[in-house]
Amino acid sequence: MPKDMKKLLPILLIAFALFTSEKAYAQIKALDKVEKKLYKGVKQISKRKKKNKKLEKTFDKLTGKKGSAKAVTSSDSTQNGVDIIVDHPAPVGQYKDVYTFVNGKKSIRFNNINPETDSVFWNEQTNTYYKIRKDIRVKRPGFKSVIWYPYWQGENFNNINLNLITDILFYSYNIDPYTGLPNEPQAISDWKKTALVDTANTFGIRSLLTATSYSQEGNTAFLLNPYAQETFIDSVVHTVMSKNGAGINIDFHPIPDKHYDAFTGFVLKLAAEMDKAGDLQLYLTVPANGDENFDVSDLNKYVDCFLIVNHPEDDYSYSNNQHISPPFPLHSGKGNVHSMNSALNFYANKGISPNKTIFNVYDYAMVWEMKNRKNFRGSFVEYSPFENMELNFPNRKREAVYDPEYASNYLLSGDKVYWFEDERSLKEKIDWAIDYNTGGLAFWSIVDKRVHEPFWRAISQNIAQDSVVAISPISSKPKFTYTMAHRIVKYEPVITIALMIVFFALIIGAALSLLDWRVQEQFFQKKLYRYVYIFIVLASVTTFFLLNDGIDNGMVALVIGIFLGGVAFFLIHGLTSSHRGKLP
Repeated sequence: MPKDMKKLLPILLIAFALFTSEKAYAQIKALDKVEKKLYKGVKQISKRKKKNKKLEKTFDKLTGKKGSAKAVTSSDSTQNGVDIIVDHPAPVGQYKDVYTFVNGKKSIRFNNINPETDSVFWNEQTNTYYKIRKDIRVKRPGFKSVIWYPYWQGENFNNINLNLITDILFYSYNIDPYTGLPNEPQAISDWKKTALVDTANTFGIRSLLTATSYSQEGNTAFLLNPYAQETFIDSVVHTVMSKNGAGINIDFHPIPDKHYDAFTGFVLKLAAEMDKAGDLQLYLTVPANGDENFDVSDLNKYVDCFLIVNHPEDDYSYSNNQHISPPFPLHSGKGNVHSMNSALNFYANKGISPNKTIFNVYDYAMVWEMKNRKNFRGSFVEYSPFENMELNFPNRKREAVYDPEYASNYLLSGDKVYWFEDERSLKEKIDWAIDYNTGGLAFWSIVDKRVHEPFWRAISQNIAQDSVVAISPISSKPKFTYTMAHRIVKYEPVITIALMIVFFALIIGAALSLLDWRVQEQFFQKKLYRYVYIFIVLASVTTFFLLNDGIDNGMVALVIGIFLGGVAFFLIHGLTSSHRGKLP
Protein backbone atom coordinates (compact mmCIF):
# COMPACT_ATOMS: atom_id res chain seq x y z
CA MET A 1 0.00 0.00 0.00
CA PRO A 2 1.48 3.43 -0.87
CA LYS A 3 2.77 5.58 1.99
CA ASP A 4 0.26 8.35 1.42
CA MET A 5 -2.64 5.90 1.40
CA LYS A 6 -1.55 4.57 4.78
CA LYS A 7 -1.78 8.07 6.17
CA LEU A 8 -5.15 8.66 4.53
CA LEU A 9 -6.68 5.36 5.74
CA PRO A 10 -7.32 6.44 9.38
CA ILE A 11 -9.11 9.56 8.16
CA LEU A 12 -11.35 7.55 5.82
CA LEU A 13 -12.17 5.08 8.60
CA ILE A 14 -13.17 7.91 10.93
CA ALA A 15 -15.34 9.45 8.21
CA PHE A 16 -17.08 6.10 7.60
CA ALA A 17 -17.74 5.58 11.33
CA LEU A 18 -19.22 9.04 11.68
CA PHE A 19 -21.33 8.58 8.55
CA THR A 20 -22.87 5.35 9.91
CA SER A 21 -23.82 7.13 13.14
CA GLU A 22 -25.59 10.00 11.40
CA LYS A 23 -28.93 9.49 13.16
CA ALA A 24 -27.36 9.27 16.59
CA TYR A 25 -25.30 12.35 15.96
CA ALA A 26 -28.29 14.34 14.72
CA GLN A 27 -30.16 13.51 17.93
CA ILE A 28 -27.15 14.39 20.05
CA LYS A 29 -26.76 17.66 18.20
CA ALA A 30 -30.44 18.54 18.68
CA LEU A 31 -30.28 17.71 22.37
CA ASP A 32 -27.09 19.70 22.71
CA LYS A 33 -28.72 22.76 21.15
CA VAL A 34 -31.71 22.46 23.47
CA GLU A 35 -29.44 22.01 26.47
CA LYS A 36 -27.40 25.07 25.54
CA LYS A 37 -30.53 27.18 25.13
CA LEU A 38 -31.96 25.96 28.42
CA TYR A 39 -28.69 26.52 30.23
CA LYS A 40 -28.36 30.00 28.80
CA GLY A 41 -31.96 30.85 29.66
CA VAL A 42 -31.73 29.46 33.19
CA LYS A 43 -28.48 31.29 33.76
CA GLN A 44 -29.93 34.59 32.60
CA ILE A 45 -33.13 34.14 34.60
CA SER A 46 -31.22 33.17 37.72
CA LYS A 47 -28.92 36.15 37.39
CA ARG A 48 -31.79 38.54 36.81
CA LYS A 49 -33.86 37.13 39.67
CA LYS A 50 -31.01 37.49 42.12
CA LYS A 51 -30.52 41.11 41.22
CA ASN A 52 -33.99 42.51 40.59
CA LYS A 53 -36.68 40.03 41.70
CA LYS A 54 -37.56 41.74 44.93
CA LEU A 55 -37.29 45.25 43.52
CA GLU A 56 -39.33 44.61 40.39
CA LYS A 57 -42.04 42.84 42.36
CA THR A 58 -42.30 45.79 44.74
CA PHE A 59 -42.30 48.32 41.91
CA ASP A 60 -44.96 46.54 39.85
CA LYS A 61 -47.24 46.23 42.86
CA LEU A 62 -46.85 49.86 43.81
CA THR A 63 -47.16 51.45 40.38
CA GLY A 64 -49.12 48.84 38.44
CA LYS A 65 -46.62 49.33 35.62
CA LYS A 66 -44.68 46.61 33.89
CA GLY A 67 -40.98 47.22 33.57
CA SER A 68 -37.77 47.07 35.47
CA ALA A 69 -37.29 48.79 38.77
CA LYS A 70 -33.80 49.60 39.94
CA ALA A 71 -32.83 50.21 43.53
CA VAL A 72 -31.40 53.53 44.50
CA THR A 73 -29.06 53.64 47.46
CA SER A 74 -28.60 56.78 49.49
CA SER A 75 -25.09 58.07 50.02
CA ASP A 76 -24.65 61.61 51.36
CA SER A 77 -27.20 64.16 52.51
CA THR A 78 -26.51 67.79 51.69
CA GLN A 79 -28.30 71.07 52.18
CA ASN A 80 -29.37 71.08 48.54
CA GLY A 81 -30.61 67.52 48.40
CA VAL A 82 -29.54 63.91 48.60
CA ASP A 83 -26.86 62.33 46.41
CA ILE A 84 -27.85 58.88 45.20
CA ILE A 85 -26.02 56.26 43.16
CA VAL A 86 -28.24 54.68 40.50
CA ASP A 87 -27.63 51.50 38.48
CA HIS A 88 -28.44 52.17 34.84
CA PRO A 89 -28.63 49.31 32.34
CA ALA A 90 -28.05 50.05 28.67
CA PRO A 91 -30.63 52.23 26.89
CA VAL A 92 -30.28 49.86 23.91
CA GLY A 93 -31.18 46.26 24.73
CA GLN A 94 -28.45 44.58 22.68
CA TYR A 95 -25.72 46.47 24.58
CA LYS A 96 -27.06 45.65 28.02
CA ASP A 97 -24.26 43.18 28.68
CA VAL A 98 -21.66 45.88 27.97
CA TYR A 99 -23.25 48.15 30.55
CA THR A 100 -23.52 45.33 33.04
CA PHE A 101 -19.87 44.44 32.53
CA VAL A 102 -18.60 47.95 33.18
CA ASN A 103 -21.22 48.45 35.93
CA GLY A 104 -22.22 51.87 34.70
CA LYS A 105 -23.51 54.19 37.42
CA LYS A 106 -24.68 57.75 37.66
CA SER A 107 -24.91 60.10 40.63
CA ILE A 108 -28.39 61.62 40.98
CA ARG A 109 -29.48 64.38 43.34
CA PHE A 110 -33.07 64.75 44.60
CA ASN A 111 -34.89 67.13 46.89
CA ASN A 112 -37.20 66.04 49.73
CA ILE A 113 -35.75 62.55 50.13
CA ASN A 114 -35.53 61.10 53.62
CA PRO A 115 -33.01 58.23 53.64
CA GLU A 116 -34.68 56.85 56.77
CA THR A 117 -38.12 56.28 55.24
CA ASP A 118 -37.81 56.81 51.49
CA SER A 119 -36.57 54.65 48.64
CA VAL A 120 -36.15 55.76 45.05
CA PHE A 121 -36.82 53.50 42.07
CA TRP A 122 -36.13 54.05 38.41
CA ASN A 123 -38.36 52.59 35.70
CA GLU A 124 -36.09 52.00 32.72
CA GLN A 125 -39.09 51.55 30.42
CA THR A 126 -40.43 55.06 31.00
CA ASN A 127 -37.17 56.58 32.27
CA THR A 128 -39.03 57.84 35.34
CA TYR A 129 -37.94 58.04 38.97
CA TYR A 130 -40.38 57.15 41.76
CA LYS A 131 -40.18 57.87 45.47
CA ILE A 132 -41.58 55.17 47.75
CA ARG A 133 -42.57 56.18 51.28
CA LYS A 134 -42.84 53.24 53.62
CA ASP A 135 -44.33 55.40 56.40
CA ILE A 136 -47.41 56.29 54.32
CA ARG A 137 -49.85 53.57 53.30
CA VAL A 138 -52.23 54.06 50.37
CA LYS A 139 -54.90 52.09 48.53
CA ARG A 140 -54.03 49.08 46.42
CA PRO A 141 -54.75 49.76 42.73
CA GLY A 142 -57.65 47.71 41.38
CA PHE A 143 -58.71 46.37 44.79
CA LYS A 144 -61.74 47.75 46.62
CA SER A 145 -61.64 48.23 50.38
CA VAL A 146 -65.28 48.80 51.30
CA ILE A 147 -66.83 49.92 54.60
CA TRP A 148 -70.47 49.51 55.56
CA TYR A 149 -71.48 52.66 57.44
CA PRO A 150 -74.84 52.43 59.32
CA TYR A 151 -76.61 55.76 59.60
CA TRP A 152 -76.84 55.47 63.41
CA GLN A 153 -73.07 55.91 63.63
CA GLY A 154 -73.64 59.61 63.07
CA GLU A 155 -70.39 61.54 62.50
CA ASN A 156 -68.07 58.85 63.89
CA PHE A 157 -66.34 58.54 60.54
CA ASN A 158 -63.33 60.43 61.95
CA ASN A 159 -62.16 57.04 63.26
CA ILE A 160 -61.99 55.68 59.70
CA ASN A 161 -58.66 55.87 57.90
CA LEU A 162 -59.96 57.29 54.65
CA ASN A 163 -56.55 56.88 53.00
CA LEU A 164 -57.16 53.11 52.95
CA ILE A 165 -60.81 53.02 51.82
CA THR A 166 -62.19 53.03 48.28
CA ASP A 167 -65.96 52.72 48.89
CA ILE A 168 -68.44 53.56 51.64
CA LEU A 169 -71.85 51.87 51.70
CA PHE A 170 -74.21 54.15 53.63
CA TYR A 171 -76.77 51.96 55.40
CA SER A 172 -79.62 52.33 54.58
CA TYR A 173 -82.65 53.35 52.55
CA ASN A 174 -85.02 50.74 53.98
CA ILE A 175 -87.86 50.41 51.47
CA ASP A 176 -91.54 50.51 52.31
CA PRO A 177 -92.69 47.77 49.89
CA TYR A 178 -96.12 49.31 49.41
CA THR A 179 -95.06 52.88 48.63
CA GLY A 180 -91.38 52.70 47.64
CA LEU A 181 -90.55 55.46 50.12
CA PRO A 182 -88.05 54.99 52.99
CA ASN A 183 -89.33 53.29 56.13
CA GLU A 184 -86.81 55.22 58.22
CA PRO A 185 -86.79 58.89 57.17
CA GLN A 186 -84.05 59.58 59.73
CA ALA A 187 -81.58 57.53 57.70
CA ILE A 188 -82.23 59.62 54.58
CA SER A 189 -82.06 62.81 56.60
CA ASP A 190 -78.67 61.76 57.96
CA TRP A 191 -77.45 60.95 54.44
CA LYS A 192 -78.34 64.46 53.32
CA LYS A 193 -76.78 66.13 56.38
CA THR A 194 -73.67 64.07 57.02
CA ALA A 195 -70.23 65.43 56.18
CA LEU A 196 -69.13 61.86 55.46
CA VAL A 197 -70.02 61.94 51.75
CA ASP A 198 -68.38 65.32 51.12
CA THR A 199 -65.27 64.26 53.01
CA ALA A 200 -65.14 60.96 51.15
CA ASN A 201 -65.34 62.78 47.83
CA THR A 202 -62.25 64.81 48.70
CA PHE A 203 -60.40 61.53 49.30
CA GLY A 204 -61.59 60.06 46.01
CA ILE A 205 -63.85 57.58 47.83
CA ARG A 206 -67.10 56.36 46.26
CA SER A 207 -70.14 56.81 48.53
CA LEU A 208 -73.07 54.54 47.69
CA LEU A 209 -76.51 54.58 49.29
CA THR A 210 -77.66 51.06 50.20
CA ALA A 211 -81.31 50.21 49.62
CA THR A 212 -82.55 47.30 51.74
CA SER A 213 -85.54 45.00 51.91
CA TYR A 214 -85.28 41.85 54.06
CA SER A 215 -88.83 40.49 54.07
CA GLN A 216 -90.08 37.81 51.68
CA GLU A 217 -93.61 39.09 52.03
CA GLY A 218 -92.47 42.67 51.52
CA ASN A 219 -90.32 41.78 48.51
CA THR A 220 -93.25 39.97 46.92
CA ALA A 221 -95.48 43.01 47.40
CA PHE A 222 -92.82 45.39 46.07
CA LEU A 223 -91.99 43.35 42.98
CA LEU A 224 -95.69 43.11 42.08
CA ASN A 225 -96.22 46.86 42.51
CA PRO A 226 -94.92 48.90 39.51
CA TYR A 227 -96.00 52.14 41.19
CA ALA A 228 -93.92 51.44 44.31
CA GLN A 229 -90.94 50.54 42.12
CA GLU A 230 -91.22 53.75 40.11
CA THR A 231 -91.55 55.83 43.27
CA PHE A 232 -88.52 54.17 44.82
CA ILE A 233 -86.36 54.58 41.71
CA ASP A 234 -87.17 58.29 41.41
CA SER A 235 -86.64 58.82 45.14
CA VAL A 236 -83.36 56.93 45.56
CA VAL A 237 -81.72 58.37 42.42
CA HIS A 238 -82.68 61.90 43.45
CA THR A 239 -81.41 61.28 46.99
CA VAL A 240 -78.04 60.05 45.74
CA MET A 241 -77.63 62.87 43.22
CA SER A 242 -78.54 65.53 45.80
CA LYS A 243 -75.43 64.60 47.80
CA ASN A 244 -73.16 63.97 44.82
CA GLY A 245 -73.06 60.29 45.71
CA ALA A 246 -71.35 57.69 43.56
CA GLY A 247 -74.15 55.13 43.24
CA ILE A 248 -76.61 52.69 44.76
CA ASN A 249 -76.24 49.27 46.38
CA ILE A 250 -79.32 47.03 46.19
CA ASP A 251 -79.57 44.59 49.12
CA PHE A 252 -82.70 42.43 48.83
CA HIS A 253 -83.18 39.00 50.36
CA PRO A 254 -84.77 36.63 50.03
CA ILE A 255 -86.12 36.86 46.48
CA PRO A 256 -89.44 34.98 46.17
CA ASP A 257 -89.19 31.87 43.99
CA LYS A 258 -91.84 32.93 41.52
CA HIS A 259 -90.68 36.52 41.12
CA TYR A 260 -87.04 36.38 40.03
CA ASP A 261 -88.05 37.71 36.60
CA ALA A 262 -89.75 40.65 38.28
CA PHE A 263 -86.61 41.33 40.33
CA THR A 264 -84.46 41.25 37.20
CA GLY A 265 -86.84 43.68 35.49
CA PHE A 266 -86.75 46.00 38.51
CA VAL A 267 -82.93 46.11 38.50
CA LEU A 268 -82.88 46.83 34.75
CA LYS A 269 -85.29 49.76 35.19
CA LEU A 270 -83.16 51.13 38.03
CA ALA A 271 -79.98 50.79 35.95
CA ALA A 272 -81.61 52.66 33.06
CA GLU A 273 -82.61 55.60 35.28
CA MET A 274 -79.15 55.69 36.86
CA ASP A 275 -77.58 55.92 33.41
CA LYS A 276 -79.82 58.88 32.59
CA ALA A 277 -78.90 60.62 35.83
CA GLY A 278 -75.15 60.38 35.32
CA ASP A 279 -72.15 58.17 35.87
CA LEU A 280 -73.56 56.23 38.83
CA GLN A 281 -72.31 52.83 40.03
CA LEU A 282 -74.76 49.98 40.64
CA TYR A 283 -73.79 47.35 43.22
CA LEU A 284 -75.92 44.27 43.87
CA THR A 285 -75.72 42.31 47.11
CA VAL A 286 -76.08 38.58 46.42
CA PRO A 287 -76.00 35.54 48.74
CA ALA A 288 -73.10 33.11 49.06
CA ASN A 289 -75.47 30.16 48.85
CA GLY A 290 -75.99 30.75 45.13
CA ASP A 291 -79.71 31.56 45.21
CA GLU A 292 -80.89 30.90 41.66
CA ASN A 293 -83.57 33.57 42.05
CA PHE A 294 -80.82 36.14 41.48
CA ASP A 295 -80.44 35.85 37.71
CA VAL A 296 -76.88 37.19 37.77
CA SER A 297 -76.12 36.08 34.21
CA ASP A 298 -78.72 38.49 32.81
CA LEU A 299 -77.82 41.21 35.32
CA ASN A 300 -74.08 40.99 34.75
CA LYS A 301 -73.81 43.70 32.11
CA TYR A 302 -75.91 46.15 34.16
CA VAL A 303 -74.22 45.65 37.54
CA ASP A 304 -70.79 47.11 38.29
CA CYS A 305 -70.03 44.93 41.32
CA PHE A 306 -71.59 41.93 43.02
CA LEU A 307 -71.26 42.14 46.79
CA ILE A 308 -71.33 38.56 48.10
CA VAL A 309 -72.61 38.12 51.64
CA ASN A 310 -73.43 35.10 53.75
CA HIS A 311 -76.84 34.79 55.40
CA PRO A 312 -76.48 31.73 57.60
CA GLU A 313 -79.68 32.63 59.40
CA ASP A 314 -81.48 31.84 56.14
CA ASP A 315 -79.86 28.41 55.91
CA TYR A 316 -79.90 27.28 59.52
CA SER A 317 -83.16 25.94 60.89
CA TYR A 318 -81.99 26.49 64.48
CA SER A 319 -82.03 22.72 64.93
CA ASN A 320 -79.52 20.77 67.01
CA ASN A 321 -77.81 19.16 64.03
CA GLN A 322 -76.05 21.95 62.14
CA HIS A 323 -72.31 22.03 61.55
CA ILE A 324 -70.77 24.73 63.72
CA SER A 325 -69.01 27.25 61.47
CA PRO A 326 -68.05 30.96 61.31
CA PRO A 327 -70.17 33.72 59.69
CA PHE A 328 -68.35 33.49 56.35
CA PRO A 329 -65.61 30.82 56.19
CA LEU A 330 -62.87 30.95 53.57
CA HIS A 331 -63.28 27.29 52.53
CA SER A 332 -66.18 24.88 52.99
CA GLY A 333 -64.26 22.46 55.21
CA LYS A 334 -65.61 19.24 56.64
CA GLY A 335 -69.05 20.72 57.16
CA ASN A 336 -69.37 21.52 53.44
CA VAL A 337 -70.80 24.92 54.39
CA HIS A 338 -71.12 27.94 52.13
CA SER A 339 -67.77 29.69 51.87
CA MET A 340 -65.99 32.48 50.03
CA ASN A 341 -64.25 30.01 47.79
CA SER A 342 -67.41 28.07 46.91
CA ALA A 343 -69.25 31.34 46.22
CA LEU A 344 -66.45 32.54 43.94
CA ASN A 345 -66.67 29.30 41.96
CA PHE A 346 -70.46 29.45 41.77
CA TYR A 347 -70.57 32.97 40.38
CA ALA A 348 -67.61 32.35 38.07
CA ASN A 349 -69.62 29.48 36.54
CA LYS A 350 -72.43 31.99 36.01
CA GLY A 351 -70.10 34.19 33.97
CA ILE A 352 -69.24 36.71 36.68
CA SER A 353 -65.60 37.77 36.50
CA PRO A 354 -63.79 37.50 39.87
CA ASN A 355 -62.78 41.16 39.66
CA LYS A 356 -66.48 42.11 39.79
CA THR A 357 -67.00 40.30 43.11
CA ILE A 358 -66.58 41.79 46.58
CA PHE A 359 -66.73 39.51 49.62
CA ASN A 360 -68.17 40.57 52.94
CA VAL A 361 -66.17 40.28 56.17
CA TYR A 362 -68.09 40.42 59.44
CA ASP A 363 -66.90 42.15 62.58
CA TYR A 364 -69.28 40.30 64.91
CA ALA A 365 -68.92 36.86 66.46
CA MET A 366 -71.23 33.97 65.60
CA VAL A 367 -72.41 32.10 68.70
CA TRP A 368 -73.43 28.43 68.73
CA GLU A 369 -74.63 26.01 71.37
CA MET A 370 -72.67 22.76 71.24
CA LYS A 371 -74.83 19.61 71.06
CA ASN A 372 -72.43 17.02 69.66
CA ARG A 373 -68.75 17.57 70.47
CA LYS A 374 -67.58 14.56 68.48
CA ASN A 375 -69.05 15.82 65.19
CA PHE A 376 -68.83 19.51 66.13
CA ARG A 377 -72.54 20.08 65.66
CA GLY A 378 -75.05 22.24 67.45
CA SER A 379 -77.62 25.01 67.09
CA PHE A 380 -77.13 28.63 66.07
CA VAL A 381 -77.80 31.06 68.94
CA GLU A 382 -77.00 34.66 67.99
CA TYR A 383 -74.54 37.19 66.64
CA SER A 384 -72.41 38.95 69.24
CA PRO A 385 -70.87 42.40 68.65
CA PHE A 386 -67.09 42.40 68.32
CA GLU A 387 -66.66 44.63 71.36
CA ASN A 388 -68.33 41.95 73.52
CA MET A 389 -65.53 39.55 72.61
CA GLU A 390 -63.01 41.98 74.04
CA LEU A 391 -65.01 42.38 77.25
CA ASN A 392 -65.90 38.72 77.79
CA PHE A 393 -62.67 37.14 76.57
CA PRO A 394 -59.70 39.39 77.42
CA ASN A 395 -57.33 36.44 76.86
CA ARG A 396 -58.89 35.36 73.57
CA LYS A 397 -55.60 35.63 71.65
CA ARG A 398 -54.08 32.94 73.84
CA GLU A 399 -57.15 30.76 74.27
CA ALA A 400 -58.59 30.81 70.74
CA VAL A 401 -58.28 27.86 68.35
CA TYR A 402 -57.50 28.67 64.72
CA ASP A 403 -59.16 26.65 61.97
CA PRO A 404 -57.01 26.84 58.79
CA GLU A 405 -59.81 25.59 56.49
CA TYR A 406 -62.33 28.15 57.65
CA ALA A 407 -59.58 30.77 58.22
CA SER A 408 -61.30 31.80 61.43
CA ASN A 409 -60.95 31.44 65.21
CA TYR A 410 -63.25 29.94 67.79
CA LEU A 411 -63.46 29.97 71.56
CA LEU A 412 -65.13 27.39 73.79
CA SER A 413 -67.01 28.63 76.83
CA GLY A 414 -69.05 25.85 78.44
CA ASP A 415 -71.44 24.65 75.77
CA LYS A 416 -71.04 27.85 73.76
CA VAL A 417 -68.79 28.21 70.68
CA TYR A 418 -67.78 31.70 69.53
CA TRP A 419 -66.43 32.19 66.00
CA PHE A 420 -64.63 35.49 65.35
CA GLU A 421 -61.96 37.19 63.24
CA ASP A 422 -58.47 38.29 64.21
CA GLU A 423 -55.42 39.58 62.33
CA ARG A 424 -54.36 36.11 61.25
CA SER A 425 -57.75 35.13 59.83
CA LEU A 426 -58.15 38.52 58.18
CA LYS A 427 -54.74 38.21 56.53
CA GLU A 428 -55.70 34.79 55.14
CA LYS A 429 -58.89 36.18 53.63
CA ILE A 430 -57.15 39.26 52.25
CA ASP A 431 -54.36 37.20 50.68
CA TRP A 432 -56.95 34.88 49.14
CA ALA A 433 -58.97 37.79 47.73
CA ILE A 434 -55.84 39.32 46.17
CA ASP A 435 -54.44 36.03 44.86
CA TYR A 436 -57.73 35.11 43.17
CA ASN A 437 -58.06 38.56 41.59
CA THR A 438 -61.35 39.39 43.29
CA GLY A 439 -62.69 42.92 43.25
CA GLY A 440 -62.11 43.43 46.97
CA LEU A 441 -63.48 43.00 50.48
CA ALA A 442 -66.24 44.78 52.40
CA PHE A 443 -66.07 45.22 56.19
CA TRP A 444 -69.13 45.73 58.32
CA SER A 445 -69.15 48.92 60.43
CA ILE A 446 -65.52 48.91 61.63
CA VAL A 447 -65.77 52.50 62.86
CA ASP A 448 -64.44 52.12 66.41
CA LYS A 449 -60.69 52.62 66.15
CA ARG A 450 -59.94 50.93 69.47
CA VAL A 451 -62.31 47.97 69.18
CA HIS A 452 -61.64 47.34 65.51
CA GLU A 453 -57.89 47.83 65.66
CA PRO A 454 -57.19 44.26 64.34
CA PHE A 455 -59.26 45.02 61.23
CA TRP A 456 -57.51 48.31 60.47
CA ARG A 457 -54.10 46.83 61.11
CA ALA A 458 -54.87 43.95 58.73
CA ILE A 459 -56.07 46.38 56.05
CA SER A 460 -53.01 48.59 56.44
CA GLN A 461 -50.49 45.75 56.42
CA ASN A 462 -52.06 43.46 53.81
CA ILE A 463 -54.23 45.53 51.46
CA ALA A 464 -52.64 48.97 51.50
CA GLN A 465 -49.29 49.71 49.88
CA ASP A 466 -46.43 52.14 50.30
CA SER A 467 -46.96 55.56 48.80
CA VAL A 468 -45.42 56.00 45.32
CA VAL A 469 -44.81 59.42 43.76
CA ALA A 470 -43.07 60.26 40.49
CA ILE A 471 -40.14 62.62 41.09
CA SER A 472 -37.52 64.41 39.01
CA PRO A 473 -33.83 64.78 39.88
CA ILE A 474 -32.43 68.27 40.40
CA SER A 475 -29.05 67.27 38.96
CA SER A 476 -27.08 64.28 37.72
CA LYS A 477 -23.40 63.53 37.29
CA PRO A 478 -22.28 60.38 35.49
CA LYS A 479 -19.47 58.35 36.98
CA PHE A 480 -16.46 57.46 34.80
CA THR A 481 -17.63 53.91 34.09
CA TYR A 482 -21.12 55.10 33.16
CA THR A 483 -19.67 57.75 30.84
CA MET A 484 -17.38 55.21 29.20
CA ALA A 485 -20.21 52.74 28.61
CA HIS A 486 -22.44 55.51 27.28
CA ARG A 487 -19.76 56.55 24.79
CA ILE A 488 -19.31 52.97 23.63
CA VAL A 489 -22.97 52.99 22.61
CA LYS A 490 -22.83 56.51 21.18
CA TYR A 491 -19.74 55.92 19.01
CA GLU A 492 -20.44 52.27 18.22
CA PRO A 493 -20.05 52.61 14.38
CA VAL A 494 -16.69 54.39 14.67
CA ILE A 495 -15.40 51.90 17.24
CA THR A 496 -16.56 48.96 15.12
CA ILE A 497 -14.80 50.25 11.98
CA ALA A 498 -11.60 50.95 13.91
CA LEU A 499 -11.57 47.45 15.40
CA MET A 500 -12.20 45.91 11.99
CA ILE A 501 -9.25 47.87 10.50
CA VAL A 502 -6.96 46.70 13.30
CA PHE A 503 -8.16 43.11 12.97
CA PHE A 504 -7.67 42.92 9.20
CA ALA A 505 -4.32 44.67 9.47
CA LEU A 506 -3.18 41.93 11.84
CA ILE A 507 -4.46 39.21 9.50
CA ILE A 508 -2.81 40.75 6.43
CA GLY A 509 0.42 41.34 8.33
CA ALA A 510 0.49 37.73 9.50
CA ALA A 511 -0.17 36.46 5.96
CA LEU A 512 2.58 38.65 4.45
CA SER A 513 5.06 37.54 7.08
CA LEU A 514 4.63 33.94 5.93
CA LEU A 515 6.26 34.89 2.61
CA ASP A 516 9.58 35.17 4.42
CA TRP A 517 11.37 31.77 4.37
CA ARG A 518 12.70 32.34 7.88
CA VAL A 519 9.17 32.67 9.23
CA GLN A 520 8.11 29.61 7.27
CA GLU A 521 11.04 27.66 8.64
CA GLN A 522 10.16 28.70 12.20
CA PHE A 523 6.48 27.79 11.87
CA PHE A 524 6.78 24.59 9.85
CA GLN A 525 10.08 23.16 11.04
CA LYS A 526 8.54 20.79 13.56
CA LYS A 527 6.16 18.06 12.43
CA LEU A 528 3.96 18.61 15.52
CA TYR A 529 3.28 22.19 14.45
CA ARG A 530 2.13 21.02 11.05
CA TYR A 531 -0.39 18.61 12.60
CA VAL A 532 -1.66 21.38 14.88
CA TYR A 533 -2.25 23.68 11.90
CA ILE A 534 -4.01 20.91 10.01
CA PHE A 535 -6.28 20.25 13.01
CA ILE A 536 -7.12 23.96 13.25
CA VAL A 537 -8.11 24.03 9.57
CA LEU A 538 -10.22 20.89 9.95
CA ALA A 539 -11.96 22.16 13.10
CA SER A 540 -12.59 25.63 11.66
CA VAL A 541 -14.09 24.33 8.43
CA THR A 542 -16.23 21.77 10.26
CA THR A 543 -17.49 24.40 12.71
CA PHE A 544 -18.32 26.76 9.87
CA PHE A 545 -20.48 24.19 8.13
CA LEU A 546 -22.14 23.10 11.38
CA LEU A 547 -23.16 26.69 12.10
CA ASN A 548 -24.31 27.31 8.54
CA ASP A 549 -28.11 27.34 8.45
CA GLY A 550 -28.03 26.28 4.80
CA ILE A 551 -26.77 22.80 5.74
CA ASP A 552 -29.42 20.98 7.75
CA ASN A 553 -27.59 17.62 7.83
CA GLY A 554 -24.81 17.75 10.43
CA MET A 555 -23.25 14.57 9.01
CA VAL A 556 -22.64 16.25 5.66
CA ALA A 557 -20.91 19.12 7.42
CA LEU A 558 -18.61 16.71 9.24
CA VAL A 559 -17.72 14.78 6.06
CA ILE A 560 -16.98 18.02 4.19
CA GLY A 561 -14.85 19.24 7.08
CA ILE A 562 -12.89 15.97 7.26
CA PHE A 563 -12.41 15.91 3.50
CA LEU A 564 -11.11 19.46 3.38
CA GLY A 565 -8.95 18.75 6.40
CA GLY A 566 -7.45 15.75 4.60
CA VAL A 567 -6.78 17.83 1.49
CA ALA A 568 -5.16 20.49 3.64
CA PHE A 569 -3.05 17.80 5.29
CA PHE A 570 -1.65 16.54 1.96
CA LEU A 571 -1.09 20.05 0.61
CA ILE A 572 0.69 21.38 3.66
CA HIS A 573 2.64 18.17 4.26
CA GLY A 574 3.61 17.86 0.59
CA LEU A 575 4.63 21.49 0.16
CA THR A 576 6.62 21.50 3.38
CA SER A 577 8.39 18.23 2.58
CA SER A 578 9.18 19.44 -0.95
CA HIS A 579 10.48 22.74 0.36
CA ARG A 580 12.66 21.08 2.99
CA GLY A 581 13.98 18.59 0.42
CA LYS A 582 15.36 21.43 -1.70
CA LEU A 583 17.22 22.98 1.21
CA PRO A 584 21.05 22.47 1.20
